[in-house]
Amino acid sequence: LLVNLGIFDADERPNHYLINQYLPDEGILPHQDGPKYLPKVAIISLNEQCVFTFYKYIPSSSTESRAGQPPLCSLLLRPNSLLVFSGDAYTECLHGIAPDSVHRIDSESTGVVINKETTGAISGDQVSRSENRTSLTIRFVQWARA
Repeated sequence: LLVNLGIFDADERPNHYLINQYLPDEGILPHQDGPKYLPKVAIISLNEQCVFTFYKYIPSSSTESRAGQPPLCSLLLRPNSLLVFSGDAYTECLHGIAPDSVHRIDSESTGVVINKETTGAISGDQVSRSENRTSLTIRFVQWARA
């Protein structure tokens, strides 16, 4: 389906599927996906909503501090939503989810939530996470050939 929708090319058809389940107060530390992945990912969020945040990537060789780094922006992921990101969002940013059972829209910790209009959220809203969240991460991996 993701190939038919034009999200992935037929010659880079997804071949890696990862299912994770998170408790209401669990998150994902800001990170970048590894170099073996095509610089594109599709994430389907199930069961529960959360705020997904992007941060500026700072190389380990940099003298710039990562401590207290403000978010670049965030997205509200509603249940049954599909998030696809690639390009600079994939290669130049870290992404993560705060380990909180309540996320606040447009707060210091989330930065500006850029999809408020399409999700029906407004600045200051509290996004409660009371159920487990399941995510399905879909990617193309460039497997090593023997």
